[in-house]
Amino acid sequence: MEVAAIDTQIFIWGMLPADSEINPDLIRRAKLLFRTFDEQKTRVLFPSICLSEVLVKIPTTSQSAFISSVASSFEILPFDVKSAALSADIFNTNQHLRIQGVQGDRVTHRADCLIVATAKAHGATTFYSHDVRCRTIANSTRMLDKDLPDFDESLFDN
Repeated sequence: MEVAAIDTQIFIWGMLPADSEINPDLIRRAKLLFRTFDEQKTRVLFPSICLSEVLVKIPTTSQSAFISSVASSFEILPFDVKSAALSADIFNTNQHLRIQGVQGDRVTHRADCLIVATAKAHGATTFYSHDVRCRTIANSTRMLDKDLPDFDESLFDN
């Protein structure tokens, strides 16, 4: 069984209504990925750092219900001591990916490393992200890095 982790943006696109006008192609592709996960009985991991990024847009009074809903479909991963140690190593190993002189890039790079480390520390073997740099970071940990599918690969099954 594949053990896959997803990043924040894939989660958001997958949760938006199919008829949303915000990035309709990426929404379609994320929904295709989620359908593939269901069909293949993939264990889907969602780092708590990603959950936190989503929760900032959810009213405090609705957060408990939202978290319960997410937990019914995804395994929410804690950022623990193993994740922290791995994150520091990943951050230092991937410094060359930072964009020097861009305000906020260190924070983004750090968040990507926290997310990838959490997924890796909890057994993810594949990491899905539409962000090239985040996938590169995941690949540096020997996880298979994948973008959203462009088409339904089962179309070619016999």
